[in-house]
Amino acid sequence: MKRRGIRYVIPIIFIAVLVGAMVTYVLLHKNTEAEKGLDYASLIGVTGDSDFQNYWDTDGWYDLAAVEDGYYYMNFEQKLLFLNLETNDVIPVCAKPECDHKSSSCNAFFGNGAALRSIYYYRGYIYYFGLSNGMAQLCRMDKSGTTREVIGELIPNDGVDSIRAVFQGEYAFIYDGSGLADEQETTKSIIEVSLTSGDKKIVYEVTGKGISITNVKCFGDKIFFTVRKADSISDKAISVHSRGLFSYSCSNDEIEEVSGQNINDYYVVDGTMYYFVTGEGLYKIDIGSDISQKIWESTEQCDMCSVSSDGEYIYLNNHKYCYYMWELYGFSENRYIVIDKGGNVINEILCPDALALYFGDDRYLFYKSMNDAEGLMYMKKDDIETGGDWKQVFE
Repeated sequence: MKRRGIRYVIPIIFIAVLVGAMVTYVLLHKNTEAEKGLDYASLIGVTGDSDFQNYWDTDGWYDLAAVEDGYYYMNFEQKLLFLNLETNDVIPVCAKPECDHKSSSCNAFFGNGAALRSIYYYRGYIYYFGLSNGMAQLCRMDKSGTTREVIGELIPNDGVDSIRAVFQGEYAFIYDGSGLADEQETTKSIIEVSLTSGDKKIVYEVTGKGISITNVKCFGDKIFFTVRKADSISDKAISVHSRGLFSYSCSNDEIEEVSGQNINDYYVVDGTMYYFVTGEGLYKIDIGSDISQKIWESTEQCDMCSVSSDGEYIYLNNHKYCYYMWELYGFSENRYIVIDKGGNVINEILCPDALALYFGDDRYLFYKSMNDAEGLMYMKKDDIETGGDWKQVFE
């Protein structure tokens, strides 16, 4: 297998995750479970409103978070930085007097096994996962990085950055997105954690071999998620399908199956759900309607896509698919597809050296390049119709 050269050293944990993805192959049309249509009634009342930043790729990396005047970014050295792309300022998040920001005593430093790389911004605070004695903890800090506190202990973790969070109201919903490569039967859970008391409870769990909870997002009072299953595992391949789309109602504590289709990802915007069925394409359904419509046909390179929106356009990316189809595509076919709400392709933007595709908010589109240790690339949304120019943050 030929592989593109990487010109810097990737952390050992990431290499393990990357190699696992490279040997994964998705057998897209081998889902033996009967497919079901959407449960339209379960979508009633879902508007797409959320205080949480659903627009990032929820099946990808979470080391970038948007705030009003810029972005927080946790780099490979696990130093928390603030990026102002309008002024090209990159500032360590540390208000300690006379700190040179070069040692572990800097408030911006989260390394030496103290935390994972995922960060979130929610209602004025930065949230992250601390590590202590083999356990992950939900922590928060103020925007200056001066004060930090532990909200509560979560689940065992040995430093693998697979734990994710979604926020709704006064709660965080925590889950471990790994599991597809597990050969032993395991139980995966979504845990509700109070942001005030740290109390927690399990709101959903699923047990099986090679099973994973993915694409968890919050719209209104509901937490939506998919369950992905590895049907078979060998030295060269994993056959994967989605068991469907589910929701948890925060108001009545109920789990509903929205669809049993092979839905890879979805997004709700302006009262419409857009969802991608692997091997078929992108569908839309207006909330309250019982009619869904395919608006974009999948292609050979984009047969399984993640979905997002900035409110104006729908965005697809095929990054996970390229990982799974490594022997065929590798990194060369990584791309964003910009689609209007009717399904018309506005632009197709290649990212052939992408290590991670993030999506972005209504200001910028992002991806991480393999060609530099801090190769975070961005494109201003003002130029999204014509393609614009990728610029590098850390030049």
